[in-house]
Amino acid sequence: MNRIYTRLGDEGTTAVLDGGRQPKHALIFQTIGEIDELNAQLGVCVVLTDQKKVRVELCAIQHELFAIGAQLASDEVTTYGVAAGAVAALEQQLDTHWAATPPLTRFILPGGTALAAHLHLARTITRRAERSLSALHAHQPQNPITLAYINRLSDYLFALARFENQRSGTREQLWKPRDE
Repeated sequence: MNRIYTRLGDEGTTAVLDGGRQPKHALIFQTIGEIDELNAQLGVCVVLTDQKKVRVELCAIQHELFAIGAQLASDEVTTYGVAAGAVAALEQQLDTHWAATPPLTRFILPGGTALAAHLHLARTITRRAERSLSALHAHQPQNPITLAYINRLSDYLFALARFENQRSGTREQLWKPRDE
């Protein structure tokens, strides 16, 4: 690429990997955009962490998200996408982080350290991306491993945010219903 702009999208369409063009507002691009936004948010988390293990985990997730974006853009369920075993690896990491936190007896407010707050934001972006992916799946079947991975990713990010607060000694803020 000699330059970043092509002018091909100036009339409201953009290309997919098969060479075709679709409107920029198509559900496929909404979903790809939300996966991209999530990846950028995880990049912020990578910069904020001082834990090598967490940085490695988050970078691995970023690579998986790029593969998901390629899968979505290619319209091929199996050529690209989440690596075999990625869901199990994510579950193992999730379980490790969750086990290091106290039992959750009430809802907590997103926040804590800067990293934990950004992980909570990444979790909500993941849920939005998951809703778009689910809607896309209703019209165009998607790889079931991708669906499971994105679903598990939001749980992982929640567990990691709690782990970060626990590790740093930052108390989680419990939600207090109005009647208390």
